[in-house]
Amino acid sequence: MKHFKWLLVLPLLATPIGAQSYYRLRLDDPKAVYLTPENFPVHADGITDDTEALQSAINKVQETTGEGIVFVPSGRYRLTTTVYVWGGIRMIGFGPTRPVLVLGENTPGYTDKTQEKYMVFFSGNRLGTRAAATRRECRHVLLRDEQCGHRDR
Repeated sequence: MKHFKWLLVLPLLATPIGAQSYYRLRLDDPKAVYLTPENFPVHADGITDDTEALQSAINKVQETTGEGIVFVPSGRYRLTTTVYVWGGIRMIGFGPTRPVLVLGENTPGYTDKTQEKYMVFFSGNRLGTRAAATRRECRHVLLRDEQCGHRDR
């Protein structure tokens, strides 16, 4: 019986806790923006550049309500330039696994250590837009810099 208990616990220990999503199902929020192929040109395959789609989703929240939530489904979102999260905007991941924002190997502009750039920059308000709350968050989303040898399995 003692060994049987360990057989039940071992699969749990083998599962990477950081990859499990807190929000396993899509949350229904009529005011939120959902980063999905129906709404934005996003692929979430880790290969195709999803920077513009992610930034467009963030900008849509900022332009329409000034503050709110961008829900990001499970997937690997490749970034090729800095994504700006404006004041009053939260990005929240959902699905069976946490979404991963990936900076691929040898991404131009990120290989020079003397000119380091941010993958995600939590900024103030965009120029020329109305002031919003200063709160900005990224919850239940993983960041991966593959240039540094950090890779999902």
